[in-house]
Amino acid sequence: MPNTSPEKKEFRSLVLGLKALNPSWSASQISTFLRQSENPPLLKSRQLLTKVKRTLTRNTIDDRQRPGRPITISTPIFQQQVKTSMRLKRGASIRNVTANLNRNGTRCSTYTVYKAARKLKLKWFKTRKSQKLSYQNKIDRVDCAKRLRSKFGVSRNAKKWKWDRVVNTDFSGVFILQPFQNNRNDGIWAEENEAIPSSLINAPTDKFKKGIIFWGAISSNGLIPVDAPIS
Repeated sequence: MPNTSPEKKEFRSLVLGLKALNPSWSASQISTFLRQSENPPLLKSRQLLTKVKRTLTRNTIDDRQRPGRPITISTPIFQQQVKTSMRLKRGASIRNVTANLNRNGTRCSTYTVYKAARKLKLKWFKTRKSQKLSYQNKIDRVDCAKRLRSKFGVSRNAKKWKWDRVVNTDFSGVFILQPFQNNRNDGIWAEENEAIPSSLINAPTDKFKKGIIFWGAISSNGLIPVDAPIS
């Protein structure tokens, strides 16, 4: 069914309503009545008369069924499919949504999906990097620090002082083994930023990606190993 705009329907309903109330009126009389009303149409006299005649001839408020490829972007069904597929969803890039719709039988292009998203007033918000350290991890670290202080002492004069026997290790020079991830595809479609839950807008990432690292250690006796770090 053609998607007639509300303005066209309102004008056609008014013309057909005037004709129903005044069957003897001609197109010229209806056109004159509309021009003399409080809110006349923003059309020239000839254009208004032509539009009134066309409406009376067709006797309907809907557009004619036109040939050619059917409109998809303006249909409520297609817009609802796009909204369901991309709003507040992870990985819902234009290309991914287009591919999913085509796999499910809805033929469309990336440009059509993009136009539908704009018509739905959806915006692309990039996800924010957030630490993967959880609240429980922080509690565990504090508990571990308290146990170490209790076991090895706090000051050098304490009887439990054993920090001179502790070896501290560290790492450097990470060679990443994981493939590069394009963070341009990390985002969420929504009408406003406030509508996105924190569980969606925040993208937890590993602080240290999987790979080969070099590490070494240090103690009160010096570096371990002495010459070079161990890979």
